[in-house]
Amino acid sequence: MHEKYGPVVRINPSELHVNDPAFYHTLYTGPTRRTDKWHWSARMFGTSDAIVGTTDHALHHARKAALNPYFSKASVTKLEPLIQEKVELLCSRLKEHTSHEHEGKRHDGQVFNLSDVFTAFSADVIGSYVFGAEYAFLSQKDFAPELRRIMTELSRSTHLMKQVGWVFPLVMSRLGAIIRAIAACFSRPLKYLFWIRRTTQNAIIDAKTKASRHQASKGDVSGSVMQSLMTTNTALSDHELSINRLTDEGITLLGAGTVTTAQTLSNTVYFLLANPPYLSRLRTELTCFYNDNPTPTWSQLSQLPFLTAVIYEGLRLSYGVSSRLPRIAPDTELQLPTGQFIPKGTPVSMTHMFLHDDAELFSNPLAFLPERWLQEDGAENPTANRKFFVPFSRGTRSCLGTNLAWAELYMVLAGLFRRTHLGGVDVALFETVEDEVRVDRDYFNPAPRRGAVGVRVTVSRDV
Repeated sequence: MHEKYGPVVRINPSELHVNDPAFYHTLYTGPTRRTDKWHWSARMFGTSDAIVGTTDHALHHARKAALNPYFSKASVTKLEPLIQEKVELLCSRLKEHTSHEHEGKRHDGQVFNLSDVFTAFSADVIGSYVFGAEYAFLSQKDFAPELRRIMTELSRSTHLMKQVGWVFPLVMSRLGAIIRAIAACFSRPLKYLFWIRRTTQNAIIDAKTKASRHQASKGDVSGSVMQSLMTTNTALSDHELSINRLTDEGITLLGAGTVTTAQTLSNTVYFLLANPPYLSRLRTELTCFYNDNPTPTWSQLSQLPFLTAVIYEGLRLSYGVSSRLPRIAPDTELQLPTGQFIPKGTPVSMTHMFLHDDAELFSNPLAFLPERWLQEDGAENPTANRKFFVPFSRGTRSCLGTNLAWAELYMVLAGLFRRTHLGGVDVALFETVEDEVRVDRDYFNPAPRRGAVGVRVTVSRDV
């Protein structure tokens, strides 16, 4: 549509879509103005009381401010032992069934779906941190593959929810028990959503039971996020700390903290395995580093230039989300690069994927090229186009869990690709081609072609 009609297109009776990088930071701006979310888009998750479903600027600010301390860099740094524990479990599970030589014969190992593995990892980390729950997906048979299918089904339903957003409040009402039972029989997404909501609500109730406003000093994040929130945040109203509202928040934290990180890990590992020179360079960097730092921190790993470049490029080609993100400036006319003005109160959206795939911003945009983030001497490239690197969005409604995602990406990739004698894993692609990770459909989260099964690998070990 943009190729035919230009950079600004009215894509429905209410909404404008803009495809012009020069407008991006005007639309997704900081706290200098009120920025609301369009109600039609906000209802796509069925969690109107969560941050992601909050339309009003001031209420969104209050809700996000209450959770920001738990996802600050300092708080995520304190979480490193948990992340590292899950990384070591991930690696040890992969090495349980390896291919190897024995008495002159080759014994084939098990095929693992890393897309399932990374989904299990991310869910275990966020579940433990937010709810204090031990889901143990990493320990389950085949890494609980049903979990990824559930998340995919829920993502796939988001566009339908925008069209019939009135349905979910009805089925979740006090009179909706019969409706829920019937709906679950005919709709897999609703069945899964009810299961996740029930599981999350039980975790919230458990956290509330443990919580006491006379325990833990202000700012303490030693317990789960939900328990700490209910024991330390006296600024929030009773409604804001109610079971139903925190269940909404918990569902979105679980989903957002699982899907995008797992997808970025899967995509990045695929591109490394499909490009052996990059993998070799990364392993060389990690081997030299681990020899002097056997238990590195996230902060130390972030100083490794090639690992950092790999993560940047993996994030760029994973996009964060594939769906457009509408915003409303209720008090201000927004000026387009053309000089025209958009009337206040108009829903306006852009799509991050269009920026990351823009050849004028990133040359050869569909290619996995970590060196685009480096200078010729291997140091960080200060001229790389970070201004339009937006996998976590920008502005007041940017991703809450950015620091956690960065920490997980650094620690998983470093742990996985360190040399095997240092605890790493030797993996190779198994019947996996590039269209398993290329975006073919928009499920809010990027989705590959229909029938794609994920990034499958075999694991080898030295005898």
